[in-house]
Amino acid sequence: MLDKWCENTPTNIDYFNQIKKKIGVAKNELSKKSANYALFRYVILVSLLAGYISYIFTKYNEAEIFGWFSDRDKIVDAYDSLVSDQFGMNHHGRFSHRGKGN
Repeated sequence: MLDKWCENTPTNIDYFNQIKKKIGVAKNELSKKSANYALFRYVILVSLLAGYISYIFTKYNEAEIFGWFSDRDKIVDAYDSLVSDQFGMNHHGRFSHRGKGN
């Protein structure tokens, strides 16, 4: 998906490459014998839920801006703060897939 975004939106290629590096960090961590799978599940779950909640809120309240402000914790810090990028991709993906008004 990120490779396709690099092709479709070359102006954001640096940002997409940063996300790919963060995903690489997560893959490396998960390949270790001491991998923290629970933390990775939380990162994915929190980003999915936050993306869905922001989509619903934005859709029904016609919000122009939606922000996520979190305390620093293991989920936010894990894998070079991958959760915030996953949140953005999930939020964007919902609008791209369903359309803003649907």
